[in-house]
Amino acid sequence: MWSAGVVLFAMLYGNVPFKGADMKDLHKQIIDANYELKDEISAGKLNILLTLLYRGERPYQGFADKKSQKEINRRSGPQASLAR
Repeated sequence: MWSAGVVLFAMLYGNVPFKGADMKDLHKQIIDANYELKDEISAGKLNILLTLLYRGERPYQGFADKKSQKEINRRSGPQASLAR
């Protein structure tokens, strides 16, 4: 599922989420889940993206987990719109 998140990120933002000066640096960026999200996508798309890119110890459990929901709420505020 994680690789689908990388593809979705590229489709939404027009670039890949991880960049490195060399393969070692790129690998570190991926392992650390070091990527930047911009506020230009809707809360629904953000939810899907965060869920797919989640690198936790638990297996994939579907959309709207607590971490994703906190990030959506932080970015969207009270006027969150699912269809921008």
